[in-house]
Amino acid sequence: MAEIRLTIPQQAVIDNRGGALLVSAAAGSGKTRVLIDRVLKRVAEEHCNVDDFLMITFTQAAASELRGKLIARLSEKLAECPNDRHLQQQMSRVYSAQISTVHSFCAALLRDYTHVLDLPVDFRLCDEQEAEALRERVMEKLLEDAYVRKNETITAAVDMLGAGRDDRKLPKEILKCCNLLSSCRNRDAALEKLMLQWQEDRLSVAPWLEYLFEEWKRWLEGCLQSMDNACDLIAQTPCLQGYEPMFEDFRRMLRELHKTENRADLRKVPLEKKRLATLRNCPEKEKQTRLKDLRDSIWKELHSRLDKLCGEEGAMLEDVRAAAPAVRGLLELTQEFLTLYGEEKRRRHVLDYNDLEQETLRLLYRKGTAPTAEAR
Repeated sequence: MAEIRLTIPQQAVIDNRGGALLVSAAAGSGKTRVLIDRVLKRVAEEHCNVDDFLMITFTQAAASELRGKLIARLSEKLAECPNDRHLQQQMSRVYSAQISTVHSFCAALLRDYTHVLDLPVDFRLCDEQEAEALRERVMEKLLEDAYVRKNETITAAVDMLGAGRDDRKLPKEILKCCNLLSSCRNRDAALEKLMLQWQEDRLSVAPWLEYLFEEWKRWLEGCLQSMDNACDLIAQTPCLQGYEPMFEDFRRMLRELHKTENRADLRKVPLEKKRLATLRNCPEKEKQTRLKDLRDSIWKELHSRLDKLCGEEGAMLEDVRAAAPAVRGLLELTQEFLTLYGEEKRRRHVLDYNDLEQETLRLLYRKGTAPTAEAR
């Protein structure tokens, strides 16, 4: 078999020793080969051991495939240097190398440190079906107790999220909050911070404006992608090229809006939607209509979002105050759900996938960002 020749960027990745390195490449472009060669170069030249490295994949199948390819490459190296004792050792060490999914890595780490985190020594990972059934049971009990207590904030949350007697949206929102909080390094601290922000004496429009601006930027990125595709379509379709100046101007305006960093900058960008040219006898009617509808829909949504983003802060604050009791109720229910769900899982000696991530972070980081003794 002919030897695969590495490209200059691939070789640069293999040779790099400058610390953290991000490699972005398409499927089938040789990422696995580069990763294996990068590891083997350090094994051969720096006398590292193959089980000193942590290699994370998305699936168990990919982890098995990576280990198999690493063994094959080690075998090739050993065939070239059969008397190399270091390479001989690697052939046995490769089977204990940490090559796994992130959740398998977390589970293995937690089993070694159950005593530090006060986790059940015999914990097991529950599958999604079991976890969902457990969540439903806990949610049912939580809401039953909440309706009996008739807490003012929880009642506000039920009234705001329910429509008449239908409260099915409430558990969905609680679970949505749980999922969002699970993406934080310290879930409990993030929830406490949110609950403080929504206390009556701390209400502010600043977090709301920050959220709106982030959503605005994300929306604009999608619009710019759509406009790039539209401009490409116009360039490739002769009968539509009369639209080119108007679409280019519209795309330029969206780019200027995307560059803004605050509301004051937004107000400085002139908004203009030029009249489209008349295209006579254009045979591509479907494409023509699609382009017009795209520009019209973006323009309409643009003004709707700008009205919210650039609204008067006093009116925004009144809206925040009106929503605050319901938000506090939702956060209280989320906190109670997480507590009850956690207690039920501990009683059954199970962890779910979110627990693996959260508990691993708790093991590696206590308060702030400083690593723990276990992490070091």
